[in-house]
Amino acid sequence: MRTMGADPVFQEYSRGRVLHFVAVADREHEIVAVATHLTTRLGGSETGQSARAVTVPTDARLKRGVQAFLTALSWFGLADLQFWLTKGGEALLSDFNGRIYGALALPYASGMQPMDTWARLATGREVQAASTRIGVRYQAMEGDLKHVLLQPGLWGKMQVGNVLAHSFPCVHPIFNWSDPLPALTYLARLPLRARRKLAAR
Repeated sequence: MRTMGADPVFQEYSRGRVLHFVAVADREHEIVAVATHLTTRLGGSETGQSARAVTVPTDARLKRGVQAFLTALSWFGLADLQFWLTKGGEALLSDFNGRIYGALALPYASGMQPMDTWARLATGREVQAASTRIGVRYQAMEGDLKHVLLQPGLWGKMQVGNVLAHSFPCVHPIFNWSDPLPALTYLARLPLRARRKLAAR
């Protein structure tokens, strides 16, 4: 990196709650659609990946900051910004995804329609206004199971039933009742993935 004239950045380790700010910006870099969701349970790691999340109201001050950031980047299209919310009330940006990401099903379920909005903007069509619903829940079951199974002793194992019960009122990254084939294909591959991980250990 230094050879290319850049300086490596060592990211400060942060603790707190994880908030995802999902936005779509038009060609003038103005946010035209937004949804925010708070992680209520991390997956099996501390990277910020959500095992459980819920849509929450968008903070106006944070939106102004994100708008200024996207304008400075001359950004167009989808952006997923991951923040760590500290006890002191700071929102620390730790990740920026300008791509389709794993939990995109949650803003869709809340009514945002991010990919449709982006496609309409890209092709010069009218954008349909949409309001997002608060309290929509999300679960990535694999990450949720990892979380409880990593708990010490019997307590974590006893939480498996809670994970399964929690899944019913949630949206999921892959599974959808109207199109179950992707989820079934994914589940069919899980034993092979588990076997490879155990062999690597």
